[in-house]
Amino acid sequence: MFKNPPTPELIERMLASVPEGFVHESMFNLQFKMRNKGRKHLQLAANQGRITFEGKWVIDLHRLTTAQAQALAVWCKPSLPIVETNYTVNQRPILEQRAARLAGFAENPVALRLIERLSATGYAEQESFAQDVAEQITLTHLIDTKVFAVKERYVYDPLSLSATTMEALCRRDVLRPSYDVLVSMLEARPGKTEPLSEIPGLVGEYWAEILDMGGIDRLTMDTPGKTQVWVWLTSGSKDEAIIAIRKEMLRQRREERQRREVEWGEKLALCGEVLRVGATDGNTHRARVLARSYSAVMAAKRLQINEYTMKQAVRAHLLIPFIDPDHQRRYAAEQIERIVATPELSEAITAPEILSVRAVALVSRAPYSTARSRLERAQLSTTTPQWGQVRGKWGLPDTWRAFRALLKERKREWSEEREQYYAQLHQQMLENEAAERSRRKELRERVIAVFPSWEHERRADQRLVLHIGPTNSGKTHSALQRLAEAGSGWYLAPLRLLAFEVFERFNEQGIPCDLLTGEEYIATPGAQITASTIEMFNPTNSGACVLIDEAHMFADSDRGWAWTRALMEAQAPEIHILGAPIIRQLMERLAQTFAIPVEVIEHTRLSPLEVADQSWKLKQLPPRTILVAFSRKMVLALKAQLEEMGRRVSVVYGSLPPEVRRRQADRFASGETEICVATDAVGMGLNLPADQVCFYEVDKFDGQAVRDLTPNEVRQIGGRAGRYGYSQAGLVGALKPEDLSRLRKLFHAPSPPLRFARVAPTVEALELIPGTLAERLQEWAQLQSIPEALRGLLNTVDLSERIELAQMLRDSEVDQLGLASALRLINAPTRRETRRYWRQCATAILSEQKMPLPPTPPPVIRSDVDLSLTENSLLSADIYLWLRRRAEFGRYALDEEGVREMRRVWSMRVDDALVRKVDTSRRCRNCGRKLPLDSRHSICDACFELQRWGGGSARSYDEEE
Repeated sequence: MFKNPPTPELIERMLASVPEGFVHESMFNLQFKMRNKGRKHLQLAANQGRITFEGKWVIDLHRLTTAQAQALAVWCKPSLPIVETNYTVNQRPILEQRAARLAGFAENPVALRLIERLSATGYAEQESFAQDVAEQITLTHLIDTKVFAVKERYVYDPLSLSATTMEALCRRDVLRPSYDVLVSMLEARPGKTEPLSEIPGLVGEYWAEILDMGGIDRLTMDTPGKTQVWVWLTSGSKDEAIIAIRKEMLRQRREERQRREVEWGEKLALCGEVLRVGATDGNTHRARVLARSYSAVMAAKRLQINEYTMKQAVRAHLLIPFIDPDHQRRYAAEQIERIVATPELSEAITAPEILSVRAVALVSRAPYSTARSRLERAQLSTTTPQWGQVRGKWGLPDTWRAFRALLKERKREWSEEREQYYAQLHQQMLENEAAERSRRKELRERVIAVFPSWEHERRADQRLVLHIGPTNSGKTHSALQRLAEAGSGWYLAPLRLLAFEVFERFNEQGIPCDLLTGEEYIATPGAQITASTIEMFNPTNSGACVLIDEAHMFADSDRGWAWTRALMEAQAPEIHILGAPIIRQLMERLAQTFAIPVEVIEHTRLSPLEVADQSWKLKQLPPRTILVAFSRKMVLALKAQLEEMGRRVSVVYGSLPPEVRRRQADRFASGETEICVATDAVGMGLNLPADQVCFYEVDKFDGQAVRDLTPNEVRQIGGRAGRYGYSQAGLVGALKPEDLSRLRKLFHAPSPPLRFARVAPTVEALELIPGTLAERLQEWAQLQSIPEALRGLLNTVDLSERIELAQMLRDSEVDQLGLASALRLINAPTRRETRRYWRQCATAILSEQKMPLPPTPPPVIRSDVDLSLTENSLLSADIYLWLRRRAEFGRYALDEEGVREMRRVWSMRVDDALVRKVDTSRRCRNCGRKLPLDSRHSICDACFELQRWGGGSARSYDEEE
C-alpha cells in the first residue's frame, strides 16, 4: 500500500489502463493509503474534468457513458493496473493498445474479424467459433501471442475485460444452478419474496454471491421492535411483494403473541396470588405475572438490600427466582412479602449486607476512628463489615429495618449539620472577601496617591514630534538630522546594536557622541549627544532634543515601561517619537492628557514593497534573502540545512551577542553570505540590504501560546526587504503556499492601533504594600493602581521574571539591601538559564564580597550544545557588567576589564563557530540522528517506536544489528 494518495493525473492514467473503462472506488483504497479522504481525491480528479465519479464508480469518459458503465457493473469486476513505487503506470492506455493492435493486423482480415466479433461483449465460448481451418489457426495464434486470453471455456479480449471480470464470470457459471433453484423457489412464493434469513438454508454458503448475480433485490421492512430483510424477484411487482411481506410479518407477529402468552401463562403458576405493593391485576397472562412478581431491582428495593446480598440469598436458597419469557429474573411477590412480614427471614437474608464504616459510625453516634477501632478489635473487616456481624453491638439496633431507619435519620441530621457548617463557612468567606476588597481598595487609593504626576517645570515649553511611517521610510534619518541640529540630547533605542550604529554615525560625521548601555559607557570628548539603550536614559539631563525610536515598544509587556518613562519624564524642549502608524492614536491621547503640543510628520516608504505571487523553495531561495523563523532552534536548524545545500548563511537571533549580530549582518551586507536566517529581532531597526524577506513560518510562540503574526509584525519584519539605496523594490514571501496565502491577508490587513503604554512599579508604591518583595510585586500588578484618568492609556508590565528573582531573595536580604537597591538588583537582564549565576552575584553582594566570574564555556564550539553554553556564559557576563554599572553594586565587580576581555573572546568564538559551519542541526536526543525541520518532537520516529516497544535508541539498535 502506498503512503501518499494518488494525484488527479495518476488517477486518470490508471483509469485509462483499465480494460472496462471504469472501476469501483474501493480499488483505489486497496493500493493507496486514502482512508476516509479517498473520495475527496477522486472528486478532485472529477472536478478537473479528467474522469467522472458517479455513485461509487470511477468512469473514463473517453470510452464510456455513465449509463453504459452502470449496465456493465452488473457483471463486470474490473481491477486497477499495478503502480510502480515511483507512482507511475508502465502499462499503456487501452485506447493506444487497441489502435496499435488494429494497425498491426491491418493485413490480416481473419484476425480483424475475430477481434470485431469479441468487441460486442468482450468474450465468447471457444465452441462458438466456426470450425474454419484458417479461423482456427488464427484464433490459436492470437491466443498464443496473448492478443486473446482463455479462461476455462471462454476466449476473451484482455483489452476489453480484466482477468478479475473473467474470474467473476466463470464463478457465475458455477453458481448458476443454485441461482436457478433460488429463482424457481421465489417464483412459487407469494409476492415472489422470502426472508433473507431463509436463503442460506435454501442455496448454501455462497448465498451472498448468488444474490449479487442480478434479478434479485433486497427489501428492508420495519415493524415495532423488529427489522427484517427480505429478498424478492425484480421481475415481479414490488408493491405485491411489499403486501405479501406485510401479510407474512403480521401472521408471524400473531403467532409470536400467542406463543408468548402461552409461555407467560406457564409462569403464572409460579407467582401465587399475592400482588406486588402498589400493583393492580391485569387481563393477560403477562400482566398478571408482572403484577404478582418483582424484578430483581424492585425486590432488592423492597427488601432494602443491594444486589450482592440478593445473590447471597439466592445461593443460600432463601430466595427462589424464576426466569420470565423476556429472560429476566423475577421473584414471586408472595415470597417477598412473606420475608418482609417475618423478622427472622428478613434478618437471615439481610445478614450478608455490606456496611460502610461511616454508616456504623453515624448510627452508633461514634467518631469514624472509634468505629474503625471497634471493628479492628472485634477482628472484623474495616472495609466490608456485614450486618450480621455487627447487629446489636455498640448501640446498634437488633433489626435491619431499625438500622436503616436510624441511618436515614442520622444522615439527615449530618446533612443539616454540614449545610449549616458550609453556610457559616460561606458567610465567613463573604465577610473575608468584603474585608479584602475594602483593604485592596484602601491600598489601591494609597498607591495611586504616589503614582508619578510626570509634571515638571519645563513641561509648558515642550513639543512632541511624531515621525509616523512604515519601515524604510526615512523617519530615523530625518529625526537624527534634527538631533544633530539641536546640538544636545539623546537617541534612545531598544538595542545596543542600534545605539552603537548612531554612535558610530555621528562620530564619523564629526558630531561628538557618547555611547551608554546597561553594560558599558564610551565617552567622546566634547560630546553633548548620547546614543543609549532606553533604560539608561537620564531625564534630568535631557538636553535640547530626545529621540525615542521603535515606539511600538510602548506596549511591550516586559520593557514598555522604559518608553513610557522616557516620554513622560524627558525635559527636553523637543521629543521626537519614531514609529509605525499604529502608535499615532496612543501618542496623541497621551500628549493631549498632559497638554503637550503635537506635530505629526508622515513619512512614506522610499522603495515599493509587495507580496510574492508564488511561494519559494528552500533550496532555490534567491541571494539577498532574509529567511525568518521564530526560535533560536529553528534558525540554527535552517542554517545547517541551507549550508548542506551549499548556501552561504548568516544568522541573527536574540541571544546572540550584539557584536556577533553586527558581524553576521555585515557579512550579509557585504555579499560574503547570500542568505540571512533571522528571528523577528531582525525587525527591530537592523538595516540589511535585502531584496526579499521569506517567512519560514507565520505563527510564533509568544511565551504563553502559539499565535498568528499580527499585520504590524508582518509589515515590520517584511519591511526589511528593499532597503532604499540598495534595492529597487522589496518582496515578501513564504515557503508554503498556504503560508503565503495567510501572509498576503495579514500584509494587506489593517493594523489595530496600540491601546496602552506600560508602567512599572516605583519604590514609593512598593513601600506601601506589605509582604515579601515577590508578594509586593504580585500585589502591585493585581491592584492595577493607575489613576482613573489614565486607565485607558496605561497598563502594568509583566513582572513574571522580576518576581522569579524576588522569590530567590529572603526578607532579611531585602531589608539588608534596602527596597530601592533590591528592586534595582532584580531588574538585572536575566533569563531562566542565568538565574543561578545572578543569585551567586547577589550572594556575593550581600556578603560584601567580590562577585564571581561568569561560568566558563567550552574552549571550542563543536556543536549546538557548546554554542548554547557559550551564549549563556555571555549572558552571564552581561549580568556582571550590568551590575558593575550600578553605583551600589559596582564596588563588588572588581574584574570589569577581565570580564570584558572574556566576553570579547567568547563573542569571537561564537562568530567563528557560525562562520566555520558548526553543525547546528536539530537532532534526536536519544540517537543523535537529524530531525526534520517540521518535527515538533525531540526524538526521531525510530526512537519513538523503540521506546513504545521496550526502550533503547535507534542508534544502539543499529549497532546491535
